[in-house]
Amino acid sequence: TIAPTPADSNTVALTLNWTEAKHATPATNVKYTIEIDSSGKNFSKPARVVVTGPLTKEFIAKELNAILLSFGYPFNVPVDMDVRVISSYANNNERLASNVLKIRMTPYKVPPKVVPPTSDKLFLVGSATAGGWGNPVPVPGQEFTRLDSVTYEGTFYMNGGQEYLMLPVNG
Repeated sequence: TIAPTPADSNTVALTLNWTEAKHATPATNVKYTIEIDSSGKNFSKPARVVVTGPLTKEFIAKELNAILLSFGYPFNVPVDMDVRVISSYANNNERLASNVLKIRMTPYKVPPKVVPPTSDKLFLVGSATAGGWGNPVPVPGQEFTRLDSVTYEGTFYMNGGQEYLMLPVNG
């Protein structure tokens, strides 16, 4: 079970070690592809990390967290992941797969660089927008959609060479 916190982001959370694959090439030329995917998906769309030569890989917490978040998993909810190592020549010939490890991992919320609005809303105003500097702004045309506690998105038609401002409160 791996459940780091944001404070652990730069510490090693997982170390994988494996034995040499005995390909007919110097060990320093063997390519090892680490695959991480949701349990039960048979590695259909895994995250991949390639190591050439060494028989070990240390993952710091933020590397694993980025992988989990790329799969779209919610913060602070444990998920079962499958991990394996595939050895091969540099051209991917003679692929040999390791046994599969099942590891429960919990993604954490990355602290935002900018404090999100306490209103949980975000609006766009300015001469670059269709509504200009008028406030309140037209909604929903100039309102962002809140995806999670730190992520907002929006598609806006904007006037080039103009200005805009994001507001936490409409009006």
